[in-house]
Amino acid sequence: MIKKHQTLLFPVIHFQNIYVYRKLVNQTFTQGFNDEPLGESLEAIAQRYSNSLVLVSGSITIDFPDELPSSLPPEVQVYGTRVTLVYADLNQAISILQDQWAIGQLDFKVFILVPTFLNSALSYSIIGS
Repeated sequence: MIKKHQTLLFPVIHFQNIYVYRKLVNQTFTQGFNDEPLGESLEAIAQRYSNSLVLVSGSITIDFPDELPSSLPPEVQVYGTRVTLVYADLNQAISILQDQWAIGQLDFKVFILVPTFLNSALSYSIIGS
């Protein structure tokens, strides 16, 4: 389930009373894993949001903790077979967990920049407020 939480406008250009903005859309969703390969699911999410920043949080149990890299970023903590992620970059999580099978749930926060075009009258009401 995708939930849209927040939309912010960032001015980019103004040309002949037309304003072009980049709209930052924030989406969140949850993905459950029931003893399935993480790599395939995480790569599918990365492809779906290829031009976005995706952060991953949650806790999963993995089958092969000995196969994890010896040096992990602070956003990824390992306790036995349990891996906890706190706002880890999706691409970083893929490189660490690519060959793991997992049980658990991960939350994804996606930040998408979308071009938006507004005429000057509408943009004044947004900028002026």
